[in-house]
Amino acid sequence: MGERMVTENISENGRGEIEWAPRVPKNKIRRLYMSDARGLLDENLLEEVGSMLFQRCQSILNVADAQKGIVHCPRCERQGLTSLIERQQTRSDPRDQELACPRCSWQTTWGEYHLSFKRHQLNPGGATASFSAYLQDYATAQTPQAKMLAVDRLIHEFHYSYRLRPDIPTRSVSVNLIEGKLSDVIQFLDELTANQEMSPERQATYEEWRKNVESSQKDYIQIFRAKEPMIAPFDVTMQMAIRPCLREDLLKLEWFELFARYRQLYADTFARSEKGEIVMLVVVINEFPVGQVWIDLVKQREQSTGILYALRVLPPLQNLGIGTRLIAAVEDLLHKRGYKMVELGVEKDNPGAKRLYERLGYGVIRENLEKWEIVTPGGQTVQEQAYEWIMQKPLDVASTSN
Repeated sequence: MGERMVTENISENGRGEIEWAPRVPKNKIRRLYMSDARGLLDENLLEEVGSMLFQRCQSILNVADAQKGIVHCPRCERQGLTSLIERQQTRSDPRDQELACPRCSWQTTWGEYHLSFKRHQLNPGGATASFSAYLQDYATAQTPQAKMLAVDRLIHEFHYSYRLRPDIPTRSVSVNLIEGKLSDVIQFLDELTANQEMSPERQATYEEWRKNVESSQKDYIQIFRAKEPMIAPFDVTMQMAIRPCLREDLLKLEWFELFARYRQLYADTFARSEKGEIVMLVVVINEFPVGQVWIDLVKQREQSTGILYALRVLPPLQNLGIGTRLIAAVEDLLHKRGYKMVELGVEKDNPGAKRLYERLGYGVIRENLEKWEIVTPGGQTVQEQAYEWIMQKPLDVASTSN
């Protein structure tokens, strides 16, 4: 599921008017690079991706200004005006400090403003110059090829720690710009340029990026190994259980606002589960849901096929076998209800999940463009889509053990 404009909805103190441009979905960038590799550069898609990156860089630079004491008024900005609000910078950085636009009536506190960009990958870090350079390069590019070069150069840039080690790249800026966690985005960029014919300039950009990736990883490992643990490593035994989702689980399933934008979708799905159309299963530890999977019982009931979707495990607990247990629970439930087949969709930019399903006996039957609509907590209707593989597994040969 893709990101959309990050909008806070607390209108009484002005935070509801703060908007940050979202990161770009991988599938848009992949389609752009595929068209370029075929020699048929999709100029409309280039304009869409380039503009999304442009807006994202502007948001990141606005955060950089705010951290330095200059806040851009969001209300004036939507009207094409630039109004700057100075805030006092002190060592304590008080979060109750008032921010008020001198031109219009917009106001909020620094604490509320800070919360609006926290955990949204908007921190400029040591790459402010790269974001600024893209705004200049893209705005002045005269040809589609020049715009493509600007896009390519930007997503292969790196953060640098100017205070500590200005010669060592720390992490790729792509995670600020492209949806996904850092490791996934780096793998995506590697796959994006694999076996592609590139111009000498773009080839040099990629080779420099690959060298920086390896350098940053080696440097991180050396730093990590140099730190002595505070205490000796220890094991913790956790008891988990898989059970049907309860109404009181819904808010917890947002996982500390990570999936807050799907609040209404969760509520709608739970309403369908109460009608018997869908089964929602959760994995709980101390009654907190750390994993989930949903099963649509009616969409392909005439084909005796149950649809597995929305499989998700809390990031710190991934790769521990929880997802495999959930899949087995789905297969067991459908088998006991007389279904002959289980079907699921896996996004094309998630090859790890596809390999897992293949190990469990699933096979690809077709490709699909899945589209859906969500209503955010702020009341905004958002259209989302994903390019995916549709995979199936016959339940007469499926394992139904727990």
